[in-house]
Amino acid sequence: MSNAFNRPIPYALLGACALLALAPLSNARAWHLPWHHAPARRSAESVQAIGVQVDGSTAAGSASSAPQSWDRNTLLVDLTRLGAEGAATLTPRPDQGWPARIAFRVRPGSMAILEVQGAQRVLYTVPSAGPAFTVTLEPGVYVVKTPSLRLLWRAADGLSH
Repeated sequence: MSNAFNRPIPYALLGACALLALAPLSNARAWHLPWHHAPARRSAESVQAIGVQVDGSTAAGSASSAPQSWDRNTLLVDLTRLGAEGAATLTPRPDQGWPARIAFRVRPGSMAILEVQGAQRVLYTVPSAGPAFTVTLEPGVYVVKTPSLRLLWRAADGLSH
């Protein structure tokens, strides 16, 4: 009778053990698992999803003074290039309507208050120092039937009522 412990080890099993032992030395780290993906890149390319008319500028000038880009399903309107006081009107494109979400990138110190008038009126206080940050509009500020959004920004507390 032969004992199971006395049998010679099959060469296939020795080969498999050798491969597993040498795998860390190979390019095994470059293998990608199906559920592991690199994070999506943020799209920084400029778009014109909504009309932005900055008071005192032409349509061509307003696109460069308030560029727009997408951050997932949020339209990001960059207000960091604007002066300390001013106003702008945002209108949806007739063929697309309003985006799901709208956010504004503002630079602290460039303005003290950002006011948005749409279906509702909202005031955002901008700090005087720090890095640029994003203000996201609440869902009720604009609705599907809102014809336009009016932006007002100013350096002092001269609030309009």
